[in-house]
Amino acid sequence: MIVVPSVIVLLFFAFITYPTIGESLKCYECSGKKSCGGQGHTDHIVECTGKCMIYRNDDDDDDGVIVRSCCLNNCNSENRPNTYFCSKDRCNSIDLDSKFLATKNNSHQKQVHLRTKIEEKNSSLQCFDCSSHKSDCAVAETTLVEKCQACMVYLNQIDTNNVIRRCCKSNCGAPGTIRNYHGRRTYFCTSDQCNGIGSEKVLTGKVELENTNVVRLLLSKMETTTATISTTTPAKTVFQCYECSGPSCGKGDSPVSTNCPSCMVYRNPNDQTIIERRCCWWACGTSNTVSTYNGIETYFCADDKCNGYGAESTLTPPVTTTTVSTTSVKTIFQCYECSGPSCGKGDSPVSTNCPSCMVYRNPNDQTIIERRCCWWACGTPNTVSTHNGIETYFCADDKCNGYGAESTLTSPGRHGITGLVEISFLC
Repeated sequence: MIVVPSVIVLLFFAFITYPTIGESLKCYECSGKKSCGGQGHTDHIVECTGKCMIYRNDDDDDDGVIVRSCCLNNCNSENRPNTYFCSKDRCNSIDLDSKFLATKNNSHQKQVHLRTKIEEKNSSLQCFDCSSHKSDCAVAETTLVEKCQACMVYLNQIDTNNVIRRCCKSNCGAPGTIRNYHGRRTYFCTSDQCNGIGSEKVLTGKVELENTNVVRLLLSKMETTTATISTTTPAKTVFQCYECSGPSCGKGDSPVSTNCPSCMVYRNPNDQTIIERRCCWWACGTSNTVSTYNGIETYFCADDKCNGYGAESTLTPPVTTTTVSTTSVKTIFQCYECSGPSCGKGDSPVSTNCPSCMVYRNPNDQTIIERRCCWWACGTPNTVSTHNGIETYFCADDKCNGYGAESTLTSPGRHGITGLVEISFLC
C-alpha cells in the first residue's frame, strides 16, 4: 500500500511530460535568408519530435548566420550553450530572435570575436545551406550562402536520409576531415559548393575519405606545411575542364569550368554519338583511365582542358543499331487509281495505304489499261499472275503501276480480229 502513491506520482509525471516527448512540433528549418523564420514562409517548416531551436552558425559573431532547426537530442543549454530551445509550434521564428540573443554569453564572445573576425576576412566560399526537407536543396541557387569559412555536411541523427548542408563561419574542422561538431559527425570542405549532392557519401562510407578527389581538391585550398611533401613545388590538383556537349564542344571558345578536381568525357546515354565533356566534382575515377561513373563508361584526366576534342577516342565506339534494315521495310504504298490513256501520269488519281499496286487490261477492251490499288489476295511484287481471272502485274512501291508498267503484260489479243476476218470470208 505504501508503493501505490509513488507509482501514481510517477504515472502522473509521465502523463504531464508525455506531450513534450511524443507530440510533434512545427519548427522552422532554415538559415541565412531574411525570410527565414518569417510569418507566411510555410515552406521552411518541418515536423519535429524534439524541440525547436535557434543558434548562430559561428557561435560568437554578431554578423553570423542565424540557424533555425529541429533538435532531437541533447536539447538543453548545458550541452549546447548559446542556443535557444523552445517547445511550441513555430517558436523558433524570427520574432523570437530577441530571446535567443539574450542567451549568448557576451563576456566570452569578445575574446573569440577578434580571432574569428580575422578568419572571416578571408572567407569568400559559397556553400549550400539547407536540408533534404527542401526538394531543391543543393540544386537551386537560392540554397547558397556566401562568405563561409568552410562548407559542412552532416546527417540528421534520427533520420539519416535527411542530409543537412551548412555554411561554417568559425571553429570549423580541417578541410577534408570528419569531426564532431555540436554533437554531430560532420564533414568539412573548403571549395565553392563542395557540400553539394554526393558529398554526404563521405559520411556514409560509400566514398573513402582518403581516396575521393573531392578531398584532394579541398586539401589544395589549405595553407599547410610541406612536411609530408617530398617536392618543393606542390602538384596541381585543380584544373580547367570543358563543360559542354555536341560536335563543336571541346574546341576554341567552348564553355569551361574552373577549379575542377578532374575532367571527364562520356557518351550521352540517350544518343551515343553525342560526346559529353564535363567537370567531375566528386568520386572521380583515376586520371588517364576509363571506368564506370553513374553507370556510364567515362574517361577521366587531370590537366587543363584535357577533356577536349579527341579525348573521346579512349571510349568504346558508339553502339549502332541493327534494326534499321528490318524496321525500314515499307509495307504500304501509293498507287495510281485510274484507267485510260492519260492515267499513270502527273496528277492522275492516287490511292494511299495500299498493300500492293497492280496493272491489268480492261476485260471488255484490252486497249484500255487499268491501274489500281490491290487490297487483298495480291500477287508477288514484280511478277505477272492471274487475279480474278485476268492477267495482272503486281508491284510494291509508290506509284509503281504508273505509265509504262503495262509493258509487262501480254499485248492485246488478235483473236477477235481473226474471227471477224473468218466471218467476212464465209459471207
